[in-house]
Amino acid sequence: MKTSVSLLIVTTIFLWFGIKEDPEFFSYAPFIKTRPCPKFIFYSPVGMQDPEDVHLTEKEKYEEFMFEQYFSVNGIQANGFRLSFCDMSLPEHA
Repeated sequence: MKTSVSLLIVTTIFLWFGIKEDPEFFSYAPFIKTRPCPKFIFYSPVGMQDPEDVHLTEKEKYEEFMFEQYFSVNGIQANGFRLSFCDMSLPEHA
């Protein structure tokens, strides 16, 4: 019973809390996710650069996509609260 409760608490923290790296100052800060997601650390490979000037690998595109799902340009959570799992797949480009 004690193990089950501990596992539930750890899973809840992992799904609803995350660590964000500030793209300007490279400092880390905890945040509450707007929806549960198995990703825990979020960072922007583009940082403060112009996105059109940066050539990203597939992994960096994925990291940027996940960062954009939670943060707007000003570092504020972009989406309102909703109970749905995040989409961890990159959008298809035409």
